[in-house]
Amino acid sequence: MSNKLLSTIAFMGLTVASMTSCDSLWNSFTKPDPDDCASEGNVCSDSGDIRVDSIIPRQMPISGGLPISINGQGFLAKTDVLIGTSPLSNVKTTNDVISGTVPRAQARCGLFDVTLTRSDGKQAVVPNGFTYTLDPYISKPSVGIYSHTFKTTNIIVDDFNGDQKPDIAMSLNDRFGVILSAGTTVSKTISPTLTQSSFIQSVHFNSRLAVRTTAIATLNNTRNTIGVFSYNPSKQLFEFINTISFLKEVRIMLSGDLDQNGNDGILVVTNNENDATKDNVHLIGFVQAADTYQSSPAIFQAVNKIDSMILANLSNDTYPDIVSSAAGRVVVLKRNGTEGAEIVRYPASLFSLTSGDWNGDGKIDIAGLDLMNQKVVLVLNNGSQPASVLTASAGFLSSSQTILVAGDLNCDQRADIAVMQTANTIDTPLKIISLSPLGQVEVKDSAQALPAGPMVIGDFNQDGNPDLIIGRNKAVGTDTLFVAGSVY
Repeated sequence: MSNKLLSTIAFMGLTVASMTSCDSLWNSFTKPDPDDCASEGNVCSDSGDIRVDSIIPRQMPISGGLPISINGQGFLAKTDVLIGTSPLSNVKTTNDVISGTVPRAQARCGLFDVTLTRSDGKQAVVPNGFTYTLDPYISKPSVGIYSHTFKTTNIIVDDFNGDQKPDIAMSLNDRFGVILSAGTTVSKTISPTLTQSSFIQSVHFNSRLAVRTTAIATLNNTRNTIGVFSYNPSKQLFEFINTISFLKEVRIMLSGDLDQNGNDGILVVTNNENDATKDNVHLIGFVQAADTYQSSPAIFQAVNKIDSMILANLSNDTYPDIVSSAAGRVVVLKRNGTEGAEIVRYPASLFSLTSGDWNGDGKIDIAGLDLMNQKVVLVLNNGSQPASVLTASAGFLSSSQTILVAGDLNCDQRADIAVMQTANTIDTPLKIISLSPLGQVEVKDSAQALPAGPMVIGDFNQDGNPDLIIGRNKAVGTDTLFVAGSVY
């Protein structure tokens, strides 16, 4: 899926009430070396005439209205300050400190430059010096963008027609539907050998004509055959490439460049042929000379039954790692068929694994559902040190169909977790889990009730704010809904 295309975004920031002095201290930036503005990790500006040493606080909800202090050198009594294109109000300059009131965000959340201009025209800019956050998630009413008589089991996002904009695809029983960024829809009925599509995944490969292709892999209702379909822009339809069959049911299907050759492999978990308590893990590779995906022997035979699996770049080397959860033990599986590092050993099984940088330290973390104890478990990646484990109660039932979706839902440059109970029949607030700047777990509700169903997060209308796409399953069929994120 398209982590390769777009980074998802999210909705929890600091409330006015929680903007304590400790929060402000954490959110400020100061120079580690008072004589070196270019020190590694330092965020400051030195134009030669104006020097910015710190901004406190560095983030605030989009409503603004709170005080801010800018410390530095070279300020004049008349020094104007812009956050983005909006000026501070109530500006006062005392020695080497400028104070003022932050304006309300004008159009979007996220990062903005801070620009200081003296009365003599001298100027300094702090790139991305301030962040407007959304708290709680503010959205417009959901809008239906696609309806079908079949129900959907999952939704993915990728660029299928090559226009560098996000498209939306969903599984729909005997076909899949795609909503292209231009607003047109394409529905593909799956070939007879795939009578019903119960799951879809996107894959990327370079054809023998050196054309980069984004395709859809489908999994049929008997769950032992995968089909691959690529979009032909000139014909405006999806064309069948080939199928891959397995002896036993496919339980999990993922994709990523695991062979590090520029082509996505399709990672498949099937039941083991001889032991119902075990699984096999296969990697289906793209053969460029034949322009098809071809099966290969399982890279893992008879491993313990896998509760969940994701591809996540925990090692920060640009390529995805295979992360597997089985009976509470989360490990990295190596491409060569051996087991790598144990990430965490948790006392209960973890399902619906997802990944993101929860604490903003630049390392990818993971999270999963502890259905037995009705908790979301956050596992923080500490590099060579043991992982830290945090838990949160998010109001879901152990018997419910619950998924985790990661994204920076509040524009604070840290990923958050949305907890969606897909089996709900009534609209309910979305549970959102995030870490505060001090590392505390926060669980909040979205500002409005939302439909339940498979969901993806992204800036689909490209206005700089986080949006949602939700597939609401009805008694008969599916409504695909767009929920626009907005600062108003």
